[in-house]
Amino acid sequence: RDLRAGAYDTVIDAQGLAKSALMAAFCGAGRRIGHARPRSREGAWLVSDQQVPPVAVHVIDQQRALGLPLTQGQARGGWAFPLPPWMAERRWASQWLTTQGLTGGQAVILNVGAGWPTKVWPQERQIAFANLCASRGLPLVLVWGSPAERDLAQAIVAACPSSRLAPPTTIPQLAGLIALGRVLVSGDTGPLHLGLALSVPAVGLFGPVPATRNGPRGRHYRTLQAPGAAWERKDVSLVDMGALTAEAVLAEALAAADGLG
Repeated sequence: RDLRAGAYDTVIDAQGLAKSALMAAFCGAGRRIGHARPRSREGAWLVSDQQVPPVAVHVIDQQRALGLPLTQGQARGGWAFPLPPWMAERRWASQWLTTQGLTGGQAVILNVGAGWPTKVWPQERQIAFANLCASRGLPLVLVWGSPAERDLAQAIVAACPSSRLAPPTTIPQLAGLIALGRVLVSGDTGPLHLGLALSVPAVGLFGPVPATRNGPRGRHYRTLQAPGAAWERKDVSLVDMGALTAEAVLAEALAAADGLG
């Protein structure tokens, strides 16, 4: 009832799964746009009366294509992510960095976790990265989003005390902190893509998901792809994230920060 009360003319199913297709169906819109197979799964394509073929490789281009039926098939302009300014959160982040003896644009930000175990850079590699940053005089801030990730970050700090453990954050606070970093290093998870939306230089560490599909793009962005089974969520023995060395990641991070290549 709540969905139908919106009296929507058009609904776009950008996820292409059963749960999103049900929402599209329940809202009562007369026009339903979604992905075609195989991008659409779990029968979601049956709900859409306009199906967009998955021609593009990158997920950003795939999602942008869903808007083409609304623009007579003509793409207009480049992609952008108009986030709120979150000025209060940026001031909070700046104040926290000051307490750590840091200023904006100085710190390397390392996001330690990810939603899938196979996307997480191994602890020993993260410790090596922290020690490498310390040896180069590069301040490192560790961000995290769950109790397990906090434990991992604390283990890194214990092994490399010069690293700074970020406090708990809301998503806007995390955005404020990332926005003030020199460069972001992260697995394929929310903070990496938040960094892209904030136009912060970044290195994405990819394993089970192809970087060519999900990775950040542009002069200030780099991706590293670990070998292993595609789309494996849980079995870390099948995805070798440890193949990404601390030296390689730091080299890419500094290149991204300087906009090289």
